[in-house]
Amino acid sequence: MVYLGLSHSQGGTKTQENTTTMAPGNASLGSQKTYTLGISVGSTIAYNNSYTTGEGNVSQSTIYTVNITQIQWPLLLGVYHIQGSNSTGSAKMAVGNLLLPLELLGKKTVSVPVIIPAVNTGACANLTLQGERSLNLTGRVLDVYVYSMNLSTGQFRVTGVLAYNKSNGILVDANYTVYGKGEPLFGNRQYIVNATLTGRTRTMTPSDWFCTQPYSSDFRFTLEGTYLLQDGKLTPASIDVVRNVSLHTGIVGVIGKDGQEITLEFWKTLLEASMKCPQAKVYLVIVGPLSDSTQGAVARNILERGGAAESTVIVKFVEGVPGDKAYRYATLDELTSLLCGSS
Repeated sequence: MVYLGLSHSQGGTKTQENTTTMAPGNASLGSQKTYTLGISVGSTIAYNNSYTTGEGNVSQSTIYTVNITQIQWPLLLGVYHIQGSNSTGSAKMAVGNLLLPLELLGKKTVSVPVIIPAVNTGACANLTLQGERSLNLTGRVLDVYVYSMNLSTGQFRVTGVLAYNKSNGILVDANYTVYGKGEPLFGNRQYIVNATLTGRTRTMTPSDWFCTQPYSSDFRFTLEGTYLLQDGKLTPASIDVVRNVSLHTGIVGVIGKDGQEITLEFWKTLLEASMKCPQAKVYLVIVGPLSDSTQGAVARNILERGGAAESTVIVKFVEGVPGDKAYRYATLDELTSLLCGSS
């Protein structure tokens, strides 16, 4: 499957409504929400996508057309075609890269899942309303809400300015910049070219859904970095703290963003186990495309010392010696026992 960085559109909507319901999950992690999306299956969207170098020069520019085939929160699925070529395939787009639910549109702060263009990683981003304005795109004037985003992890930072159509919540213009060590590495702009919207959709999130920067109940939208997990909540922790805990006494884990279903389920199980043992502290390295070299080195060290043959492990260290361990297939009881035994 191809992850498109984001998608945009505009145009009138019909009154038709479709309903999409996700299978129930673990309600203890979050709560189920119902949203109205200004798009439905069969909608077709075309947008211009361009990348710029760190110096601001356009390095690549293409026009995509995407036909929406399924709405499966937090993703919108479709089939894409690149103009002027025979390139076509399946597309996965995070909700925030395409629209804001009407219930969130215009609010001062909102949290939505996004995929970072070209980086092939996701995060739950807090968007801050910057104001309202009229935007001239491809000869049409659109009234929009303008939001900003700012994500930081290790040596990397991602900023964005996103303009959502006031009438239907569709993202019509977006500018992203990815920085490394404070210097711009590349930029991305995607803006609406044309769209045919077939209606609106009422959709329900999973029953355990939550999304707040920098993490989510869906592991695909938890930002790379180093964290302290306690009582189901993540707070940033320095890489030095995580390393030191692994060399002394405490629980340390590594989870790789490999997109596999077993990893997504392990994440939810770990969150639930941490709530069953609210005093337990678990230091984590979340590894993915936005991990810097230091995070990667610490993660590899923990994986090796934990005897992990894959990218995920939770280890209880005692004076630097690995003891109890849990891998991706661990049950809730096993993880709870490991965590509760540490408090």
